[in-house]
Amino acid sequence: MAQQETMTYREYLFPHLDDKKLYEQRYNELYLNPAYHDLPVRTWMKKFHPKACSSILELGAGGGANLIYLAKLGHTCDGVEIAQNAVDAFHRKLETEPPHFQQRVSLVQGWIEDFCPEKQYDYVICCEVLEHVIDPVKILEVLKRCLKPEGTGYITAPTFRNPQDSRHVRVVYEATMVKWTDEVGLQITWSEQTSRRVYCFVKRIPEGANDGSRAGEDTE
Repeated sequence: MAQQETMTYREYLFPHLDDKKLYEQRYNELYLNPAYHDLPVRTWMKKFHPKACSSILELGAGGGANLIYLAKLGHTCDGVEIAQNAVDAFHRKLETEPPHFQQRVSLVQGWIEDFCPEKQYDYVICCEVLEHVIDPVKILEVLKRCLKPEGTGYITAPTFRNPQDSRHVRVVYEATMVKWTDEVGLQITWSEQTSRRVYCFVKRIPEGANDGSRAGEDTE
């Protein structure tokens, strides 16, 4: 009698983490719901105040609410999102805006991990994404690569997990964020952890900087 294979905890709760086709399908199905097409700018964006006329990239942009909001403030905004249904909903909204506005904002479908833009950005946003993805470190590597040398990253993630929502595969704490950002060569310049969420701003660590520059330590 053949020995029965035992499923791991990850395979049982989060099978989409080991199947990219299933992962993409899960998020496409989410955006079949029209309620997700017109979400407002969420409260976790409250600490993000970019300088005027900045270039901004959003990793995991959903239906593009942040992109459209920031573009209306005068910024040039791009985004990448795994769910084609979310990207389609974004383009339907964008078609209602004037042509000159449409030229300042874009959203493409694809895996964040594979995203290779032709330019770098003043700001890269990664909000409420790291709790969903297969490998958070790979996402932060993309964030770093897309930042200008003096650019700023803005990251948020929940410090709780709804056990009924299998899309949230992990909780993220401030200490977790320090570990991940340190691993990819990002410096946390400010962070805050509340009962519901961790927020942080990051910068690229200059080449040749010593380890004392990591995790928000003052090097001046």
